[in-house]
Amino acid sequence: MKKIILTESQIEMIEKQVIKESHSPKFEERIKFDVEYYNLIYKGEKIDWVEKPEFDVTFLIDMEYRRYGIKSISVYGFSGPDSIELEITSQIDDADPETIVLPLRWNDDNFVQTEEGSEMGWIGIDNEAVISLANDANGDLYVDFITFTIKDI
Repeated sequence: MKKIILTESQIEMIEKQVIKESHSPKFEERIKFDVEYYNLIYKGEKIDWVEKPEFDVTFLIDMEYRRYGIKSISVYGFSGPDSIELEITSQIDDADPETIVLPLRWNDDNFVQTEEGSEMGWIGIDNEAVISLANDANGDLYVDFITFTIKDI
């Protein structure tokens, strides 16, 4: 049998890894989304109405530990489906709703935005968020960004 000699910092690193792996930092929430589409165009016409989608979003919560306790708790690492289906109605009289599929760019650094939710009674994300649509240079719709309300310390 062999003996292993560890320094104090190596033991602390092992303890942190054991604590981190015993408490999964990954969480999931079903989110209801409002959609911002003011003054946007779809197929040459102003948009009258966009369905409010709902889907699951996963995110991470990480705690920064010190010997005296928890220093901070961060909410980050948002991800969800690769695309969403939206039902859109134009401002044409008697227009039928059309379903379109828009990709979601979770890996784009500017895609997810957050704002602090002081009224939340937990650490994590609110179950309501906002999808902001935009028109590109060709007039096509895309998801510009998503804003989540979070609570961290």
